[in-house]
Amino acid sequence: MLTYLIAFILSKDAKISLLAGLILLTVGAFWDAGRQVRMDVPVTAAILFSIYCFLRGLEDRRWFLGFGTGLALGVLTKSIIGFFPVPIALIIAAVYGDWSWLKSKWLWLSAVFFLVLALPWHIYEYMKFGAQFLSTYFVYHVFQRFAEPILGGSNGNFFYLKNLFIQAQPWIVIFPVALITFIWKYRAAAFKKKSETALLYSIVFIFLTFFFAKTKLFYYLVPVYPFLALFLATVLVPAFSGKKRLSIVMASLLLGVFVTGFQSFYPEQFDGITYPKGVTSKYTLANDERSIGAIIKKDPAPVYLYQWPYRDTLTYYGDAPEFIALAAPTIPPAPSFLLMPSVFINPDFTGSKEFTIVYKGKAGTLFRRTAE
Repeated sequence: MLTYLIAFILSKDAKISLLAGLILLTVGAFWDAGRQVRMDVPVTAAILFSIYCFLRGLEDRRWFLGFGTGLALGVLTKSIIGFFPVPIALIIAAVYGDWSWLKSKWLWLSAVFFLVLALPWHIYEYMKFGAQFLSTYFVYHVFQRFAEPILGGSNGNFFYLKNLFIQAQPWIVIFPVALITFIWKYRAAAFKKKSETALLYSIVFIFLTFFFAKTKLFYYLVPVYPFLALFLATVLVPAFSGKKRLSIVMASLLLGVFVTGFQSFYPEQFDGITYPKGVTSKYTLANDERSIGAIIKKDPAPVYLYQWPYRDTLTYYGDAPEFIALAAPTIPPAPSFLLMPSVFINPDFTGSKEFTIVYKGKAGTLFRRTAE
């Protein structure tokens, strides 16, 4: 909805606005992040809300109050990423050549709104944890993420491009076509088209921020998708007319629906295409852990983990049981559970006097030890 509204402010064209919203709805990677309950999705909503209020504020300064509110919600959702509306607003101002808004009292009042909403939690955390909070919040989750790979995000510089090509079809292929069309059609006047230029620079800013960060996780790119949708819509609708435009748009949307549907309803098969080297699908892991969690929730015995680094889903569905990680393949005491990857288990093993297989999935196998 915010993508639609931003498009309408920039273009005053309902067709462009509708297409922008539909494009976002057919970006499979966007749905994928939402289904995983990634915080990148709500922070994107906060970013879009701030930008929407900023654009409205250029006409009615009172809307700037929403800019500060969205900024605070974004920061509380995902730290420094919530500040993205600030550089994007500066990009818009530079492209449009309008800096008069900096003198508005409503803008500076929005800064007060931001502090009132964002500061209390930060102050509380600092009072409770002191230097540990500062070290974790700022050093680890901001500077360290940018300076070195953490959380398993040690991917090369072309990681994003590869995954975009697979998970954001057909729009990632249409984007360079739209860009070439935009430059070719307007030639020398191309970058005088203010809304398109501001959107393009916003895409470049967001993408390069994550591209140069050492920690690379694909869902980090979620904030770029609405701006990609906005740029494509503002370029494609004016570039073509009549039946030609309708056929191009409909074919692209149908392809987008197909790819998005494939990712949503056949995620394990899609993961097999995305990661052809045999990486276990995250959905396979989730399904196994949900089933395992339901089992261990009914039994208070401790759960020993061998070579099983994933705990979030187990913790949620298992009602936060006690986990003990095994550094070596040792036999845990009875009574207890033992969870390990299924690839470690001999396919012919069906259990023993000491160990009973209570669950065996594609990803994980859960044993119950009842005897010494």
